Parts: sequence; C-alpha cells; structure tokens
Amino acid sequence: MSIKSITSLMFALMLFLTFAPACASKKYVRTTVNERVSPIEGRATELESGVRGLKDKTDNLENQANTLDTTTKKLQTDLSDLDERSSRGIEDAKEEAKRQASLAKQESLAETAKVDGRVNKLDNWQEQQIITINFKLNQHTLTNESKAKLDAIVNEILGQNGYILEIKGFTDATGSVDANRKLSQLRAQAVFQYLVEKDVPSYKINMVGVGEIKPISDNKTKSGRAENRRVEIRLLVNEGIKSGQLNVLP
Repeated sequence: MSIKSITSLMFALMLFLTFAPACASKKYVRTTVNERVSPIEGRATELESGVRGLKDKTDNLENQANTLDTTTKKLQTDLSDLDERSSRGIEDAKEEAKRQASLAKQESLAETAKVDGRVNKLDNWQEQQIITINFKLNQHTLTNESKAKLDAIVNEILGQNGYILEIKGFTDATGSVDANRKLSQLRAQAVFQYLVEKDVPSYKINMVGVGEIKPISDNKTKSGRAENRRVEIRLLVNEGIKSGQLNVLP
C-alpha cells in the first residue's frame, strides 16, 4: 500500500471518529424529546377533548336554561290569564250573588206582604151559610126536623178548619123581656149541646140568647110569632186562613 493510500485511509478514519458521536448525540436527543413530547401531546389531546365535551355540556345547559326561561315566561303568562279569569269569575260570582240576594229579598217581601194581608184578614169572617130552626111556643126542645138540619151542617164542617159557628137564640114578643131572654138562651144552649154531642169542637161555637129583639116577622100575627121563635146558626169562614189555602170550607 502506498503512503498516499494510507494517508487517505487515516483521514477518513479521523472524520468518522469526529462525526460519529455527534450523530449519535442528535439521535439520542431526538429520542429523548420524542419520549417527553408524546405524553404532553397526548394530554393536550385529552384536554382538548375535555374542553370540547365541556363546551357541549355548556351549550346543552344553555339550551336547557333557554327552554326553562321560555317555559317560565309561558307559565307567568298562563298565571296572569288565570288571575284575570279568576278575577272576572269572582266579580261575576259577586254580581250573581247580589242578583240572587235581590231576588230572594223581593220574594221575601212579596211573601211577607201576602202573610201580612192574611194576618190583617184573620179578624174578618165571611158568612158561608145560615140555618134557621124554629121552636114551639115557650119550648126549647129540638124537633126531628131541627135535628136533621143540624146533622146536615155537622156533616159539612167535620174535619174542616178555618170556620166558626155563631148561634143566636130568639123569641117572639110574648112574655116579659127577662123571660124571653132566658128562653132564647135555653134555645141556643139546646143547639150548642146537640152540636157538641156530634163532635163539633165547642171552641168553634159562639152562643148567645138575645130575647125578643130583632124580629124577622110581625109579632102581631100567629105566623109572624112562629117565625120569630127561632135559633139562627151562621157558618163563618175566616178570610185570612182561606186566602192562605188551608183546609177550609168551599
């Protein structure tokens, strides 16, 4: 081998020895950097994914908040409408209550007026019927004909309300005034006794003997005196009770 060749070989060996460690160092550095950078890049990627997820959640929450706000506004509107309808309903109810109260008051006043009218008529008695029975001279005994007349009136009034019987006894002008008064009372008493025995309530009977007053015929004639020897039974119906549509005689 020539000296030139040996020189060239040595020069090449020196170059290799010079640059080989540098190349090895660069490779080591790159490897070390890559080993340190890669985890960082992985964490960065994770963080980026987390940020995106958080942004999605934030957007979702914002949408829910908007929806809730819309729902709240609708509820507020509905509540306002309900309050308004309720207010109108309350006012309408108040007006209806006032109207009903007014009607009730008017009806009450009308009914009160009717009652007052009936009460005012309680002392008013309307003559429904009058029956006359006659007696023999100086007698106060009931004849069969007289009893038949009394039976007819008993059948009519039993079970009825709102009536009274007024019994008045009379005589002709024969005899003294005192004797005639006592005789007229006995005649009225005979009719009263018969009616009570037939179950007519005694409290519904007013009885009096008035003697020879109020003749209906001439006491100077026999027939006239016969007509004056009498008892009049008047059936009276109470107008106040009758107007109240109770059980009264027709």
